[in-house]
Amino acid sequence: MRSRTEWPERVLRAIGVLALLGALVSTARPSRAPLRPTVDSLRVVDRALDARLVSAITRGTLSPSQLLLRVVPDDSARALLHAARDAALPLGWSVEQGITLPAVGIAAHGVPAPVAQTVVRASAGNASWLTLHDDVGWVDSVDAPRGDVCWSLSSPAGSWCVETAATRACTRTEVPARRSRVRVYGAPGWELQFTMRALEEAGVDVEADVSVAPRARVRVGARVPLDTSAYAALVALDSTAWSDAAMIARFVREGGGLIVLADAAKDAPRPFPVVTPLGPERPAVPGALRSAVVLDGLSLRPPRDEPEEAVVFERSARPGQPAVVMARRFGAGRVVQTGVRDLWLWRMTGGDDAPAAHRAWWERQLIRAMRSSGAPDDADRWYGGSAAPLADLHARLGPPSPLEPPVSADVARPSRPSPWWLVVSAAALVAEWWLRRRRGAR
Repeated sequence: MRSRTEWPERVLRAIGVLALLGALVSTARPSRAPLRPTVDSLRVVDRALDARLVSAITRGTLSPSQLLLRVVPDDSARALLHAARDAALPLGWSVEQGITLPAVGIAAHGVPAPVAQTVVRASAGNASWLTLHDDVGWVDSVDAPRGDVCWSLSSPAGSWCVETAATRACTRTEVPARRSRVRVYGAPGWELQFTMRALEEAGVDVEADVSVAPRARVRVGARVPLDTSAYAALVALDSTAWSDAAMIARFVREGGGLIVLADAAKDAPRPFPVVTPLGPERPAVPGALRSAVVLDGLSLRPPRDEPEEAVVFERSARPGQPAVVMARRFGAGRVVQTGVRDLWLWRMTGGDDAPAAHRAWWERQLIRAMRSSGAPDDADRWYGGSAAPLADLHARLGPPSPLEPPVSADVARPSRPSPWWLVVSAAALVAEWWLRRRRGAR
């Protein structure tokens, strides 16, 4: 005789087996859900990277990470991030919202003579304040609405940094070769005497070639062959210089500097290609020698025309604003020409500061006539380096690129069975077992 629980037992057994089959079917069907690994957000609060991030990059165990920059990282940090990118490590970067990294850049070069100087130029886009530092510390700060500024410093060499909005750009200049020997051509007179005195006060070794008669010349100083390795520049005060016109032309063509005053320019031999013909003389403005426009207190013979390749450094305040000082290239050298006459009057009859101003004017002309020199920056030439940190960051890492977790729709992964299948199967089999035990079956 069949038990009354036999049919319920069979039903429960069938339910348990079917639930197990359902669990097997669900695990056999792979899941196509995308894989999204975790992305850690790392903040660079200062110029240096976090020690854990540095360790992960150097060991090659970096997990997918996102850098959120508040400032431009320093040189070593940018080099390390560049290495991580080349190693295909999962690293992205972006700038924190509300922060703009300034595009700061710096360039410096040395001026060898008459007194060693350094010219530093910096740019920082729309930055408000730029601060200049050297090896020791703070040097100067300036409000530059356009972000461009130029410093002329008496220090001949060293490291120079400009900083704005916690971003610093640095470069270095070496001591330039100082060639401070100058030869002056002229006839005896006040112009020769005061020119030599001004150059000597500026720290220049002055030699003079003085024409005392048509066939008589006196040399002041050591007799050294006219060569760019021995002389920084030549000064032609009048036509007595053109007895050495061929040597002067060769000197300038090979990289030397030449300063030509009005009395020398009007009698320059032809063809001497870089001396511009002069126009009619304009008289001095009475009283201007003691005013802010000192050079207008001297007679002027401006150039007849201004060549396109010429660079005009100073202009007169007279009608038409004629050129007072301009420069042209000749081969590898430079020729600075001025139409001012009787410069000695400035030093003799000017104001109390006339001797210092006269000396400074001659010093500027020497700097303009001479070639600048300096050492290139240590940074890799393919990148901005420390002289342009933001440009260097973009060159090494590319534009800001938030790290997107990889999505894989082609690779299937196993699915876990639904726990309800297992619960139903277990409950049905336990109930079937309990009914069998009630009726004494095994």
